[in-house]
Amino acid sequence: MRQVPTLDAVPLEPPPPTGFVDAASYLSPAFFEREMRDVFSRVWVLVGDTDELENPGDFLAEFVGYEPVLVLRGTDGELRAFSNVCPHRACTLLEERGNCGDIIECPYHGWSFRLDGSLAGVTARKQLLASPDGLGLQPLRVATFERFVFVNVSGDAPPLDEYLEDVPALLANHHIRPQRRMSACDDVVDVNWKIFIENANDDYHIPFVHDATLRDSHAGMTFREDLGTAWTNILWSPLNERGLSLYTIYEPLEEEARLGSYAIDVFPNLIFLAFPDGGVMTMRWTPLGLTRTRARVQGYSHSEPHSVDDAAYAAVMRAIQDEDYAVVGRVQDGLRSRLYRPGPAHYLEQRVQRFQARLRALLAEHVGSTEPAPARVASAPLPNGVEISDG
Repeated sequence: MRQVPTLDAVPLEPPPPTGFVDAASYLSPAFFEREMRDVFSRVWVLVGDTDELENPGDFLAEFVGYEPVLVLRGTDGELRAFSNVCPHRACTLLEERGNCGDIIECPYHGWSFRLDGSLAGVTARKQLLASPDGLGLQPLRVATFERFVFVNVSGDAPPLDEYLEDVPALLANHHIRPQRRMSACDDVVDVNWKIFIENANDDYHIPFVHDATLRDSHAGMTFREDLGTAWTNILWSPLNERGLSLYTIYEPLEEEARLGSYAIDVFPNLIFLAFPDGGVMTMRWTPLGLTRTRARVQGYSHSEPHSVDDAAYAAVMRAIQDEDYAVVGRVQDGLRSRLYRPGPAHYLEQRVQRFQARLRALLAEHVGSTEPAPARVASAPLPNGVEISDG
């Protein structure tokens, strides 16, 4: 008989082919604890951009699950990542981003560290009751894709190029590395992080939530079933005549990329969007608490400064985000209902189901099971081109 692990009395099964997981996983502190410690630590998580780390001493500080993470450029030009925690009394060392010079100094007791993580100095060393020798910063795995910097805390995730599966090849002709960073959105919203991820993977909501911003540009949606399996989902959306008129086509792109946009889900908390003008966008959601999430959107473009209206670009980005914020807040409220039971899935919500299945599989694997839940869910046949309607 199959043994199904549970977490906070909730069976860790993937969603059924016709529906979704129950509301408890969005409200349970036990679920959040496991997600932070046992999921985020075991995967690759986007933490920043190499143009924030160009010079020796440049650093950025982020959280990957519960782990404070520090990424910096060393005096030798190497990119390194460490736990952003002083080994003396656990004080976090640096915040946000900036340049620390050639020494990292703990604000609590003044211990200092070199940019390679080694211990540089200890205040009042002679009065210590034991030797501090060897107490350097704990190194973490760091790797880059194009200009994007990823960290893996546990050290046992697949190599980044394997983890990203078909994404590097799919986006190769977008030539992301030299693009210019555009305006960004950076907000903290009182919503569980999974609601954000699922909303970004929910292709059913677009004509309703984004009626004013996105509805009239796309001719349909096609899941690329031939691409991505374990860690990524890839959706291609062909653009109609109006949608294509919004872009100056980037010549190096191949036909599919010239005729539509990609939405690429990278588990657990990242979406790449790629457009016919060669531009890309990152959307990432950093959990700050059970019902508190930092939502960040960053655009990139081949255009030169002042060749596009940055203010207009930022306004559109903000409008789309605000449309999403309004609805995800209402979902958070509704999940607290004692009467809610998940309804049937639409075939344009299959990416949501796949995210839920991946997450449940990782949680089940850590909690322990003789037969872990599968990472994939059964799906209904999907037409190559999908017209979205409310019928």
